Amino acid sequence: MKGTAKADVSFSQDEMQNIYDKMREINIMGINEFSQQGGCSQTPSNTDSWKITINGETKTFSWTDQDCSVSNDEKQLLDLRTYIQQIVNGKDAYKALPEAEGGCINVIKLTGTIVE
Repeated sequence: MKGTAKADVSFSQDEMQNIYDKMREINIMGINEFSQQGGCSQTPSNTDSWKITINGETKTFSWTDQDCSVSNDEKQLLDLRTYIQQIVNGKDAYKALPEAEGGCINVIKLTGTIVE
């Protein structure tokens, strides 16, 4: 499909808690190591932009592996994104989307209250 397709996906309280636990494990609010441009370029590549708010503190950052290298922090973000994407891929609303042509941009907004 060319154009835009959208699916509204809800996460269960358990899914939200598991995602939050993984965010805590990697200390997501402390992530700050990003790779510098390397000596090569790869296609396809991953490019992520994150905006995270926890307890009133907001952190925004972006990273890419287009330059063939990723830092440990970037690897942890990629692992977290992959974990979240696996949950989304199992949702009926996501499965009902038409097949993407060319590139694909996934926007995932997690909103909820986590009880510790």
